[in-house]
Amino acid sequence: MAGVLSAQNLTFAEKTLLDQPGWKNGMDGRASKAMLRLLLSLRELRLAHSDLAVAAFDITYKPGDEPGARDEAMGHELFTLGETYPGA
Repeated sequence: MAGVLSAQNLTFAEKTLLDQPGWKNGMDGRASKAMLRLLLSLRELRLAHSDLAVAAFDITYKPGDEPGARDEAMGHELFTLGETYPGA
């Protein structure tokens, strides 16, 4: 993902991203045309605002996890990012 945001050769970076197994087999929106458009929009913003920083993260779902466990873990990750980058 980061390659699309910062690569000089956008065509190559896009192809590399779209060839990733997680992107080819994604079923939940994390590997969608909308996500690609979001990444391209972030790239444009970053070109206009060089101090822009983006934190991308995900939590792996494990079969057998309790319902909501992934959402709770994502919330904890966001909280941690907020503590690490206060005011961001």
